Amino acid sequence: MRLYQNAAHDSELRIHAFLAVMSCPTTDVLTKVRMMLSGEPVNQVGSFVWTYLENLKETDSPLKQELSTILDDAKLREDFNCDVRKFSRNIEKSFFSDYLNAGAQVGTQLLSYKNCLFLFAYFLLIEFLLI
Repeated sequence: MRLYQNAAHDSELRIHAFLAVMSCPTTDVLTKVRMMLSGEPVNQVGSFVWTYLENLKETDSPLKQELSTILDDAKLREDFNCDVRKFSRNIEKSFFSDYLNAGAQVGTQLLSYKNCLFLFAYFLLIEFLLI
Protein backbone atom coordinates (compact mmCIF):
# COMPACT_ATOMS: atom_id res chain seq x y z
CA MET A 1 0.00 0.00 0.00
CA ARG A 2 2.88 2.38 0.77
CA LEU A 3 4.26 2.03 -2.75
CA TYR A 4 0.89 2.98 -4.26
CA GLN A 5 0.53 5.93 -1.86
CA ASN A 6 3.96 7.43 -2.64
CA ALA A 7 3.48 9.91 -5.51
CA ALA A 8 7.26 10.18 -5.97
CA HIS A 9 7.30 6.72 -7.59
CA ASP A 10 6.73 6.13 -11.30
CA SER A 11 3.03 6.01 -12.24
CA GLU A 12 3.30 2.55 -13.84
CA LEU A 13 4.85 1.15 -10.65
CA ARG A 14 2.15 2.78 -8.53
CA ILE A 15 -0.61 1.32 -10.73
CA HIS A 16 0.84 -2.18 -10.41
CA ALA A 17 1.10 -1.68 -6.64
CA PHE A 18 -2.55 -0.58 -6.61
CA LEU A 19 -3.57 -3.74 -8.51
CA ALA A 20 -1.63 -5.87 -6.02
CA VAL A 21 -3.43 -4.18 -3.11
CA MET A 22 -6.80 -4.62 -4.82
CA SER A 23 -6.27 -8.35 -5.39
CA CYS A 24 -7.65 -8.92 -1.89
CA PRO A 25 -9.01 -5.60 -0.59
CA THR A 26 -10.58 -4.96 2.78
CA THR A 27 -12.98 -2.20 3.76
CA ASP A 28 -10.00 -0.37 5.31
CA VAL A 29 -8.06 -0.60 2.03
CA LEU A 30 -11.01 0.75 0.04
CA THR A 31 -11.33 3.66 2.47
CA LYS A 32 -7.63 4.49 2.08
CA VAL A 33 -7.83 4.23 -1.72
CA ARG A 34 -10.85 6.57 -1.82
CA MET A 35 -9.03 9.08 0.40
CA MET A 36 -5.90 8.83 -1.75
CA LEU A 37 -7.94 9.40 -4.91
CA SER A 38 -9.42 12.60 -3.54
CA GLY A 39 -5.95 14.17 -3.45
CA GLU A 40 -4.18 12.22 -6.21
CA PRO A 41 -1.61 14.49 -7.90
CA VAL A 42 -0.81 12.21 -10.88
CA ASN A 43 -3.41 12.00 -13.67
CA GLN A 44 -2.18 8.61 -14.95
CA VAL A 45 -2.65 6.99 -11.56
CA GLY A 46 -5.85 8.90 -10.77
CA SER A 47 -7.44 7.97 -14.11
CA PHE A 48 -6.63 4.29 -13.66
CA VAL A 49 -7.82 4.12 -10.04
CA TRP A 50 -10.98 6.12 -10.85
CA THR A 51 -11.95 3.79 -13.73
CA TYR A 52 -11.14 0.73 -11.61
CA LEU A 53 -13.39 1.89 -8.77
CA GLU A 54 -16.17 3.01 -11.14
CA ASN A 55 -16.11 -0.43 -12.79
CA LEU A 56 -16.18 -2.07 -9.37
CA LYS A 57 -19.25 -0.01 -8.43
CA GLU A 58 -21.08 -1.14 -11.57
CA THR A 59 -20.01 -4.79 -11.70
CA ASP A 60 -22.52 -7.63 -12.00
CA SER A 61 -19.94 -10.16 -10.85
CA PRO A 62 -21.26 -12.00 -7.78
CA LEU A 63 -17.64 -12.42 -6.69
CA LYS A 64 -17.30 -8.63 -6.31
CA GLN A 65 -20.75 -7.66 -5.04
CA GLU A 66 -19.59 -7.03 -1.48
CA LEU A 67 -16.97 -4.55 -2.74
CA SER A 68 -19.51 -2.99 -5.05
CA THR A 69 -21.85 -2.46 -2.11
CA ILE A 70 -19.10 -0.77 -0.07
CA LEU A 71 -18.40 1.65 -2.94
CA ASP A 72 -22.05 2.17 -3.83
CA ASP A 73 -22.41 5.29 -1.74
CA ALA A 74 -18.98 6.64 -2.61
CA LYS A 75 -18.80 9.88 -4.52
CA LEU A 76 -15.55 9.48 -6.41
CA ARG A 77 -13.60 12.39 -7.79
CA GLU A 78 -14.61 12.69 -11.45
CA ASP A 79 -11.64 14.89 -12.37
CA PHE A 80 -9.97 11.71 -13.61
CA ASN A 81 -12.51 10.98 -16.34
CA CYS A 82 -9.73 11.80 -18.81
CA ASP A 83 -9.08 11.23 -22.51
CA VAL A 84 -8.93 7.46 -23.01
CA ARG A 85 -6.23 7.89 -25.67
CA LYS A 86 -3.80 9.55 -23.25
CA PHE A 87 -4.45 8.18 -19.78
CA SER A 88 -4.34 4.78 -18.11
CA ARG A 89 -7.62 2.93 -17.75
CA ASN A 90 -9.22 -0.13 -16.28
CA ILE A 91 -12.01 -1.61 -18.35
CA GLU A 92 -14.32 -4.31 -17.04
CA LYS A 93 -17.70 -5.55 -18.15
CA SER A 94 -19.59 -8.29 -16.40
CA PHE A 95 -22.89 -10.04 -16.82
CA PHE A 96 -24.77 -12.38 -14.51
CA SER A 97 -28.01 -14.18 -15.30
CA ASP A 98 -30.13 -15.15 -12.30
CA TYR A 99 -32.11 -17.47 -14.55
CA LEU A 100 -29.01 -19.42 -15.64
CA ASN A 101 -27.20 -18.80 -12.35
CA ALA A 102 -24.10 -18.09 -14.44
CA GLY A 103 -22.21 -15.17 -15.87
CA ALA A 104 -19.00 -13.87 -17.34
CA GLN A 105 -16.55 -11.05 -16.79
CA VAL A 106 -14.23 -9.44 -19.34
CA GLY A 107 -11.56 -6.95 -18.43
CA THR A 108 -8.40 -5.23 -19.54
CA GLN A 109 -5.84 -2.76 -18.22
CA LEU A 110 -4.49 -0.06 -20.53
CA LEU A 111 -1.40 1.60 -19.11
CA SER A 112 -0.09 4.75 -20.73
CA TYR A 113 3.56 5.52 -20.15
CA LYS A 114 5.61 8.52 -21.22
CA ASN A 115 3.41 9.61 -24.13
CA CYS A 116 2.93 6.10 -25.50
CA LEU A 117 -0.67 5.32 -26.36
CA PHE A 118 -0.46 2.20 -24.21
CA LEU A 119 2.32 0.13 -22.84
CA PHE A 120 0.55 -2.88 -21.45
CA ALA A 121 -2.80 -4.42 -22.19
CA TYR A 122 -4.21 -7.84 -21.51
CA PHE A 123 -7.54 -9.49 -21.93
CA LEU A 124 -9.12 -11.47 -19.13
CA LEU A 125 -12.26 -13.57 -19.41
CA ILE A 126 -13.71 -15.17 -16.33
CA GLU A 127 -16.77 -17.38 -16.38
CA PHE A 128 -18.60 -18.14 -13.18
CA LEU A 129 -21.31 -20.62 -12.37
CA LEU A 130 -22.88 -20.52 -8.95
CA ILE A 131 -24.23 -23.78 -7.59
